[in-house]
Amino acid sequence: MLNSLRHFSRVTASLLILSLSSWSLADSENLSPEIPPSVHGIAMHGDLKYPADFTHFDYVNPNAPKGGRVVQSAIGSFDSFNPLLCVALQPMA
Repeated sequence: MLNSLRHFSRVTASLLILSLSSWSLADSENLSPEIPPSVHGIAMHGDLKYPADFTHFDYVNPNAPKGGRVVQSAIGSFDSFNPLLCVALQPMA
């Protein structure tokens, strides 16, 4: 059993080293000295929605009233929903 485990470890280590070295060689062939152009944003699909000098998003009202008061409630925390996270409670085995 111990010999088969050693053989498995050697084979796994050899395959890992081989794959990493071949990946490194393949990556070094595709290096280009060109520097990509500088842009102000990226888009997943199509062109950018906003220009480089936009002032506000479409869904924001720039003339919205300023000031006011924000009241936030904080009773408990995000982990209070899971009773297994409490120290006093242990999961049933």
